[in-house]
Amino acid sequence: MNQLNLFIELTRLKKPIGYMLLFWPCAWGLTLIYDFNNDNLYEGSKVSHALLNDKQIKVSKIDNPKSGVLITGLPNDTDYSDEALTEMIKDFQSWRKVRMLGSAAIASAYIASGKADVYKEKNSYIWDVAAGMLIAEEAGALTSDFLGNPNYKDSDHYLCATPKCFKPMLESIKPNFKAD
Repeated sequence: MNQLNLFIELTRLKKPIGYMLLFWPCAWGLTLIYDFNNDNLYEGSKVSHALLNDKQIKVSKIDNPKSGVLITGLPNDTDYSDEALTEMIKDFQSWRKVRMLGSAAIASAYIASGKADVYKEKNSYIWDVAAGMLIAEEAGALTSDFLGNPNYKDSDHYLCATPKCFKPMLESIKPNFKAD
């Protein structure tokens, strides 16, 4: 009983604001991402559609990289050797546009809303991508680790893409990827 009281106190369930802001979002699997640069609120849950400012969103219908937008990032321990940079440039050249946003959550939200077509990043953390990946999945995106495992929660490499771009992107990543 003492542990239950501690839980109720920590989650602020006795107070209306704690109940509304903590308990219900967690109970329903609700996730929110606020893009303060563009004043956009992305929302999603396992029991509803993905939304952008209260309007349902879907991924784009782009089916090839030459017409698509790739979002990626360069984590702290990025390999900047000539070989690695040459490989990265070759990858970038197959896309119409490449963006680096600095936020894994926003990157996946952009996939969900059709603003981009593929987000991939390695050496990242689940807490950086979880909210965005859920929103993207609810908007129709496919998600996995770089080996195609849809249970990516224990991974540190993430792929989020439109259904038409997912398989070709995964096939281009797999041969060169070495899991740690």
